[in-house]
Amino acid sequence: MCGNESVTNTTAELYATSFGIDKLIKIVKVNEKGKIKFSFKESNVIGKNYYLKFYDKCLILANNCINIRYISLPTELLITNLSGYKHYRLGTINLIHKDIFHFTRKIHTEKRCDLYNNLLPD
Repeated sequence: MCGNESVTNTTAELYATSFGIDKLIKIVKVNEKGKIKFSFKESNVIGKNYYLKFYDKCLILANNCINIRYISLPTELLITNLSGYKHYRLGTINLIHKDIFHFTRKIHTEKRCDLYNNLLPD
């Protein structure tokens, strides 16, 4: 969300990071309702964290600028999940704030004006 508006026409990239190395897992499109839906399966490796790299224009007035947000994925522990896989729930995130620290979720924002033409779909 950007205030009361859904953020649409953008992409998010899912990354796994382990021991300082980032690995792109999946590129996800945001649908017309502003929702991100994806699934992936990776074993529960100790020391591996996941985050979304999200591109948006929330509160950006310049045409050639974009926000890049790094959203850490909080782990939701499931007692009934004996498979060793992690389960994540993001919920609704309001993108008006630059940096957000909410329980286990951390969001960091960078404003970039040199990458815009290469990142958002037409």
